[in-house]
Amino acid sequence: MTSAGDTPPPPRPSHEELEAIAAGATMSSHVLEYLSRWDEDGSVQAELESLQKDQDFLADFIEANRDRVKGPAPITEQAPPEGYEIIRELDRGGQGVVYLARQLRTKREVALKMIIQAAFTTERQKQRFEREVELVASMNHPNIVTVFDSGVTPDGRLFTAMEYIKGVPLNLFRISDGSETGREPDRRERIGVFLKVCAAVNSAHLRAIIHRDLKPLNILVDDEGEPHVLDFGLAKVVGPEAMTDTAMAATAAGEFMGTFAYASPEQVSGDPELIDT
Repeated sequence: MTSAGDTPPPPRPSHEELEAIAAGATMSSHVLEYLSRWDEDGSVQAELESLQKDQDFLADFIEANRDRVKGPAPITEQAPPEGYEIIRELDRGGQGVVYLARQLRTKREVALKMIIQAAFTTERQKQRFEREVELVASMNHPNIVTVFDSGVTPDGRLFTAMEYIKGVPLNLFRISDGSETGREPDRRERIGVFLKVCAAVNSAHLRAIIHRDLKPLNILVDDEGEPHVLDFGLAKVVGPEAMTDTAMAATAAGEFMGTFAYASPEQVSGDPELIDT
């Protein structure tokens, strides 16, 4: 391996960079140089190989369980609900689209979540969407996203208007220090954010609500460093509340719900009765 001499080493490739490479992205010159000149203990190469093994495992797992994983339904561009003006698209997935929108009556910016085109929407997807609105509206916690409004568009699509969080996913959270990119949070700052997320999740648990899809993408950290838990679309209600028709119909036995990379073993098993975390 080439000696770097007195030249200071460049920044170590981040976990996100290595994760992207493991998922198929082209290796940047920065990572190539670091691996060839600075990875003297082999830790970066080992991390990359571990991530690639994880990707291979997930790919094999998904292929083996393809009949249990439903692909995204078609989504077409649609007009916004009455009383809202769409500014731009924020996110798009298999069950819907999230827009940054303006509520015309209040002039407030909101995150407008709209279900896929009504013609392609199953009854179970409608039930999950409606239940998410009910669950989030029932909670009142500063670190859980707030629901302002919900309803049905003239063409039959469900929508919900939620608090718009100007932030980034938890894994991309940086501390503002006057620089363009900010700095990595230190241990105390990470623990502070973690405790607030735990408080939000505990608040949901006290209402017999289990999220079931906690992951960095579902925890946004705003410009003030405050985390916000969102996307309760896969949540499970436990206790007496679970006996309602909507809650019971939301998950069928043997159906995987969640995100493979962050799922607990009981989620992967597909038995909703085992999921208690």
